[in-house]
Amino acid sequence: MEYDTLQGPITRQLTQMYIQENQFVEGNVKALVEKCFKTMTESSRSEELLNAISFYSSGLDTTKLFYKYPEKAISTSEKALNLYSNEKSIRERISMLCSNLSFRLFDFKNQYQNALIGVKLAIKADSVNEYSYTNLPLAFLFNNMYPEAEREYTKWKDVPWTVTKDFKTFKEAFLDDFRDLESRGITHPDIAKIKELLKK
Repeated sequence: MEYDTLQGPITRQLTQMYIQENQFVEGNVKALVEKCFKTMTESSRSEELLNAISFYSSGLDTTKLFYKYPEKAISTSEKALNLYSNEKSIRERISMLCSNLSFRLFDFKNQYQNALIGVKLAIKADSVNEYSYTNLPLAFLFNNMYPEAEREYTKWKDVPWTVTKDFKTFKEAFLDDFRDLESRGITHPDIAKIKELLKK
């Protein structure tokens, strides 16, 4: 096999190995992680870039935040979006990956700004991805941008939900997200106000 077809998988494995070894030995692991990131994302092939976005946006924990995985996912998404601006299927995948990243970042208080950046990028990639419009008002809310959050919740709450049969309207999807977050101890003081708004 040609090296470039192995480049992504190898650098992803190396990244994980370097971080794992950092638990036991001293060394400039951050530089090694950055070197792998550069190698992984210097490709202009769509699959390599999409795999890199997926790698940096999944299974997030505090260690991965230390190595700036969300920022790496975001910058790689921006690169892929610029390279494949006319490729609908690639834009849709970028949108889904960024939207999922955005929701995952609500687990970390210091990542709310990245959650907002991620969901805005998801909408830029694919403006009809309905999941992004459940994450956008949440991102505004958790960034203490209540007027923007209220505007989005009001705009979307009665719009039919068409992605799945789980909900009839966006309002049901919004409330389901609140339940999910609150079950994991993630909340915001203005959620109660939004719940009242959704009853109107």
